[in-house]
Amino acid sequence: MRKKSGNPKDKAPAEVTGRPAPATEMPLGAKSGEAKFAESRGAIVMAYAVAILFSLLPYAGIIPKLAASYLGFPHNDIQNAYRHFVSFACEELFRGYLPVWNPYIFCGTPFLANTNSTIYYPPNLLLWLSLPQPLALNVATLLHLALFAGGMTYLARCRGLSPTASAFAGSVGGLGAIMIPRIFAGHFTMVCTLAWVPLVLARQWLLLREPSFRNSTMLGLVFGALLLGGHYQIGYYAVLFCFLTLLVMLANQDAENRRNWMLTQLRCHTVAMAVAIGLAAVEMVPVADSLRFSARSAEKTAEWFTGFSMLPKAYLGFVVPRIRMEISAAAGPWYWWEQPIYLGMIPLALALGRMAGLARHGRFSWPAAALLFSIIMASVGLAPNADVVLRWVPGWAVFRGHGRILLFGMIYGILLAAEQVDAIRRDGRRAVWGSTLAAAFLCAIVWATSRFIPEGLAPKPSSTDRLSLLPFGESVPLAWTWARYTATIALGAFAVVSALRWKHAVCLLLALSAIDLVLHAWIPAQFITPAANSYAPKLFWKFARDNQSEGRIQSYASYLSSEPVSQDVSVVGGNDISLSRYINTAFAAMSGKPKDVVQFDFTPPRRHPLLDAANLRFAAIPNNSGTTASRELEFVINHGRYSMFRRKSALPRAYVIPQATFIGESEAAVYDQLTTSTVNFQRTVLLCDDSMAGKSEGTAGDPVPASVAYQGNSLVHIRVPRDVAGWLVLADSYYPHWTATINGAPTRVYRANGAFRAIKVAGGEEVVFHYQIRWQVAGIIISLVTVGFLLAHALGITKRILPSAFAKSNTLGSASP
Repeated sequence: MRKKSGNPKDKAPAEVTGRPAPATEMPLGAKSGEAKFAESRGAIVMAYAVAILFSLLPYAGIIPKLAASYLGFPHNDIQNAYRHFVSFACEELFRGYLPVWNPYIFCGTPFLANTNSTIYYPPNLLLWLSLPQPLALNVATLLHLALFAGGMTYLARCRGLSPTASAFAGSVGGLGAIMIPRIFAGHFTMVCTLAWVPLVLARQWLLLREPSFRNSTMLGLVFGALLLGGHYQIGYYAVLFCFLTLLVMLANQDAENRRNWMLTQLRCHTVAMAVAIGLAAVEMVPVADSLRFSARSAEKTAEWFTGFSMLPKAYLGFVVPRIRMEISAAAGPWYWWEQPIYLGMIPLALALGRMAGLARHGRFSWPAAALLFSIIMASVGLAPNADVVLRWVPGWAVFRGHGRILLFGMIYGILLAAEQVDAIRRDGRRAVWGSTLAAAFLCAIVWATSRFIPEGLAPKPSSTDRLSLLPFGESVPLAWTWARYTATIALGAFAVVSALRWKHAVCLLLALSAIDLVLHAWIPAQFITPAANSYAPKLFWKFARDNQSEGRIQSYASYLSSEPVSQDVSVVGGNDISLSRYINTAFAAMSGKPKDVVQFDFTPPRRHPLLDAANLRFAAIPNNSGTTASRELEFVINHGRYSMFRRKSALPRAYVIPQATFIGESEAAVYDQLTTSTVNFQRTVLLCDDSMAGKSEGTAGDPVPASVAYQGNSLVHIRVPRDVAGWLVLADSYYPHWTATINGAPTRVYRANGAFRAIKVAGGEEVVFHYQIRWQVAGIIISLVTVGFLLAHALGITKRILPSAFAKSNTLGSASP
């Protein structure tokens, strides 16, 4: 790249010049190859401390309440799902069972083949087993917030930024809209996964600068931790950006060095990938297996690609925090916390100023390119016929091209802002000028949008949302208004001191940006929910437990959760991402929706023949619905706004029926039969078998109940009544890993009535259904082998057999992203 003329103080980092970074910016240590920082150790430690303390500051006032309340608003994902899954996992482990199957929601669903409990993730598992709930979940959440802030500081340091700029990056990352809204919304696995993203980017940066076996394994370790965090959508985006970074680095290599550099990096990244996948195999192997049977694996419609894309007006969130869309919108964010992108007014101004300066000098910067790329990809699903192209992007359909890809753009935006902080400190007026213009422009936008933002986008005032520990505000809207005033005044002050070339402008800049971000982070950080919070009265759950031997109960009211998991109550509906296509087809037929619509949240209808087959015995019906006792419904008890009715037509949990009607095994065949057939589930059973499709066996007859006994979550014992031949139907979800034996001899398990299990019996047998865990065992073995190899290498046992392919290579003269 041609050398630019100008002030010698205006040194650009290597990523934009193509030259090695100056020794004062990014020297490499003689021993480890990592950046050897010129500043004192005390300044570096202070940078990490400032970033972590600022990030945790908004939560200081609620620390005494962490043992009795959950962080976030009352209906967040922790309340709806995670706290129940964690409790179930711990209870099963303490009882000596591996929780491979969740018998409580969706008539039963795989448990360890998803990531809801994160029990294989070492930091969380230690907390689950040593601390009571909710303290364990809250401590895990705040520790990951601190890890993210520290990781952002480390990433900035590895890229050669000063302790001041690094502390700025860590503080903005910890207080901005990357992590705080996730905690508010209870996106627990996303918090656990996002916490490792800066470390992954930092370790890849070091590996690209100095390829070695050590750097490869370190990248593999942090990437493995990221994958074990449980949110594979974030993991997918991390792989995507690491791959793009590698391509950018390759494009910047000299032609004669490109082939050797690429071969070396491919070997290093292969080792890193092997270590990461090996460590995470304990979780990834069963999850990958479950994808074969998941409702997510169905053919995706165009709406799937657009449903969570960022609407153009949503980008107002860069300057108007807590922006929200109408829930009824056909596309775009649901709530203000779903896709927030606010980094603070000053960091945004700095990032724009940095990009303006780079463009003005014709320099390339990977952080700037990554920010623009994430903005484009966040909304690409809205383009006409975009789904035709996106289907060919590996993995994009599975994770539906979510606007959350902007989280990575925000991380790179923070790096740009931190680079501008160092530019200001090095030069002053010239380096600040672009940022000053951006700041003035943003001032106008803030005032315009705060006054004329359309109804339905702005947060609505609430006189009941009172705040504590804030000296000036009594309501949420007032606090955000003060924060907006602070940000705008700060930008104006920044513009003035920039023009005057005041050498301490950066100090004022950082102080005012911290005030802005703390004020905005403070609001969602004050929301907590008591641990005893429940969507149904105690009477409801007590009744369900006392009578569950009769049959299942309908999910309470219209607001779905996974609360039945911790209440030891089996329901037909529920809320879980681990939904098989078998039960999903039946749910779609019940609700009248297309078979490919994923029913992650499902409320059973009051009347449908399949509810009888699902053993739905009790239904909670609102008192204002006008429902009264009838031939089908028997009034049982009233509890508040709802009355409990007994459904007289519900079939037993296990029964023998003499007649079977065979249908095809495809989802289309099952769905068509369930939506168009007039089959009487009281007299026959539908069995999936392509070789017998269209045929019947036996004669219609009444069902005969069979006794059922559950042992843990993976064994079911059933005693078939004597002299009763036919088909034994168990109204638990069908899944290919359930096997069955009759008096110890294996037998075939059929998919029955679209979603359940059945086997052929002659009468008087002892039947055992058993859940096979071979994929869990395979994942455990792979992870143990990987850990064993890493320990052997750390102890020096493997040094003699290490390949020479990872000998250190001097790539410091090459261009960097």
